[in-house]
Amino acid sequence: MALYQPTTRLIAFPAVLITIAAGMFTSCSQPGFAYKGKIPRPVKNITLNDSSSVWLQKDTRITTADAYPQKRELEIDGDLFMDVPDNSTPLIIRTRLLKLTVNGKAAFRVIAFAKEDGEEVQVINGHILVDKNYESPFNEQDTLRNNQMVMINKTIDLMEKEKFDATDLAAWRAALK
Repeated sequence: MALYQPTTRLIAFPAVLITIAAGMFTSCSQPGFAYKGKIPRPVKNITLNDSSSVWLQKDTRITTADAYPQKRELEIDGDLFMDVPDNSTPLIIRTRLLKLTVNGKAAFRVIAFAKEDGEEVQVINGHILVDKNYESPFNEQDTLRNNQMVMINKTIDLMEKEKFDATDLAAWRAALK
């Protein structure tokens, strides 16, 4: 019986690591992240100088570049929804973990609190290029389109794109107007 113990440990150790990693990654999909629960009512609505509409949730900060909208760049810490009008200049959005490049008209939600391990972007419609905003040996750009989302967790250096049922988010958005 003792002869099989090291082999069992070699098999069990990777299984334990995978379980821990999965648990850490799924922590970004727990309540508080929109696609798993009720979407909170925004506390503030602003219109940026490029006519983008932004609905901010509680404790959300958005910072525009000094030359905005000539330099269409934003930094976000928090939870917000954006309606971006068609524009020939891409809109660059940076969070702690993500760099988003919005090309043309788009409607999407960004959940990116700096205090959290994970972030996500949920796209109702549009075309958004997604990159990691930190050094990683796994830097691969991805593209989000209608009804897609991306989740990222820096702790395990994992970014995953998935299909997204945008029905609730689209209804929430319609109720805002």
